[in-house]
Amino acid sequence: MKILYLGQLYPGQTALMRMRALQRLGHELCGINTSEPWSRAGWATRQVQKRVRVGSIISEINSRIVAAAQAFRPEIVWADKQEFFRAETAASLHRLGALLVHFTPDPYFNLEWKRTSIMDEAIREFDALIYCKKYETKNYEALDKVTVYMPLGYCDEAHRPISDDAQWACDVGFLGGWEPSTVPGDHYFLRLFDLGFTEIVDGVRDALCERIGFEISWPADG
Repeated sequence: MKILYLGQLYPGQTALMRMRALQRLGHELCGINTSEPWSRAGWATRQVQKRVRVGSIISEINSRIVAAAQAFRPEIVWADKQEFFRAETAASLHRLGALLVHFTPDPYFNLEWKRTSIMDEAIREFDALIYCKKYETKNYEALDKVTVYMPLGYCDEAHRPISDDAQWACDVGFLGGWEPSTVPGDHYFLRLFDLGFTEIVDGVRDALCERIGFEISWPADG
């Protein structure tokens, strides 16, 4: 299947990892790094255009998407964490016969700074919406589109040991962050203690206590 992939396609970015996963499944991919036009602009230009939602950078991103689709003729256009994808761009892609898939691993409806008026309009034009935050299910279903709930997963290319340094040896490794809407999930740390895991990465204790808002009896040298 021919897929035009839109995202932050830099090394280390999860969008590139997802694109690579589709390639390894045998699909033919063409990637458009939609962050690249922003990187060529100065700080002031980026800030102004992101605030007012119009400008040469946003126009270039959308023009590049349409031009790539005209040349590549994809069956699917996969928009990964796109904020400035216009509704008229969606219409152009539909005229080329492509199905549109919207994906974000982040909360969309519950974090205002993740949303833009441009995507609020364009998201209604997608054929399928893939989301990773179950508490946003009703928000997505209200758009009356095909919706797919997909929990965040494991990538065998990225999530692998990269060092045998003894300082990283542990029974359970954790890498992530906290959002106000996901505070209850922080409590699984407490379950780890109950199960006998007593060593905690430096910095986790204070951050967790501050977020949850109450005192916890931590293991003596954890």
